Amino acid sequence: MKKIIIALMGFVAAFAAVVCHAELNVKDMIYKEILGGHVHITIPGEIEEDAVLDKKVQSPDGRIIMRGQYSIYLDDNETTTGTLAMEAGNFVRIGTAKNSNGYIRYLIPFAINSGGSGVFWYLGLFNADFKNHRVVLSDYLDLGDRVANIVIHADENDMWVKFKDHGTGQAMADKPEMPVTKFLTFNESLTHFTVPVPANLWNLDKQKLDPYRYPYNKDYPLLPEFWEEQFYPLGYSKDGDRFAYMIDNIGNVAGIEHIEVFVQDLKTDRILWKHELLTGEGNPENMDFDKFWKKDNKLILNALKIHGIVWSSGHLYAKDGDIRYSSDRLRYYALNKKALRDGWYDPTVVHTRIYLESEKYGKKKVHEKIYEHQSYLLDIQPLGYFPPPKEGRRAAIIIGYLFPGYEGPPNDIHYGIIGANLETGFRK
Repeated sequence: MKKIIIALMGFVAAFAAVVCHAELNVKDMIYKEILGGHVHITIPGEIEEDAVLDKKVQSPDGRIIMRGQYSIYLDDNETTTGTLAMEAGNFVRIGTAKNSNGYIRYLIPFAINSGGSGVFWYLGLFNADFKNHRVVLSDYLDLGDRVANIVIHADENDMWVKFKDHGTGQAMADKPEMPVTKFLTFNESLTHFTVPVPANLWNLDKQKLDPYRYPYNKDYPLLPEFWEEQFYPLGYSKDGDRFAYMIDNIGNVAGIEHIEVFVQDLKTDRILWKHELLTGEGNPENMDFDKFWKKDNKLILNALKIHGIVWSSGHLYAKDGDIRYSSDRLRYYALNKKALRDGWYDPTVVHTRIYLESEKYGKKKVHEKIYEHQSYLLDIQPLGYFPPPKEGRRAAIIIGYLFPGYEGPPNDIHYGIIGANLETGFRK
């Protein structure tokens, strides 16, 4: 029996080696076709014209880049020219079967420069036609101008591309810093949906929160100053009266991930729609943010559509400091009353009021809440805002709620939104 098991294990190992060798041979073949200048690309966004990558250069970090030139003749007897580029080794195979034409299909990123400073990257779906020694573009997705760090993944469960893009507020000449994930689906052509991008709340002045750190945090030098949620702005309605966002409370020492999606009425601050996922203690479901978005994005995007939210695609940028609106300048601040309760070792908030003060029209109260029971809130402060859309007159003000840390330091910062009309309701 032992001999049979050993023989069977040997057969499985040999079979796996053959499969692995076959896959390596296919990858080696397509690599050679790319290096041989046998890549044919129809220029995206232009008159259909094939270009061939037939020049090989080496980047400073050792990557092999294939390049090619193209020329397109326009109706007015003018010619436009450009350059294509492809990293020879950056590709993945889709599935193991051939398509109806007998081609093996691969995902390969490529770039086009048609003059000027722009370098536009695409994720191409290529057919590897080894019979005729060609790798031919059949479909593509636009990734963006001067993106970087492109990583592609495809297996039987997931297919995605991740890269760095320029966030709002970044110059195109800067190194891109905004992480982007696009999940892909494939049925002879490519479609995708983009994972939301977290807001730049690290720019906000969290020192306003008191106590920002426990006095004895010095005894924990390796801990961060605080734990904070990831905040994802999803978009405003066109009139600016509704705001959608998502909060991912991940990374806390309790090991619990709590993802919540909100559509909020900025006139009343009433939550119009909510969707959530809780994992961790008592909820052992293995679900991270990307998997959550992949599973529920259709439900969420449909809710945004119903409530008239214009999807931001990661282009909502959080600002701090005074709000500049029209010819006015507005300041936001909080007045909190604190008290010791239930033997708690720090005073906690029992009454909060948040104000908006206009240079031209006076001030007004935009939020008030009395906590009749122990709130465990060490502080509440407005930290920044999302500027309203072009046709809107309400700002979504970002509120920081400071809670004591789980079984000690560091403290936790949770986020919320309060709507504020920037034009009416002020008194001098």
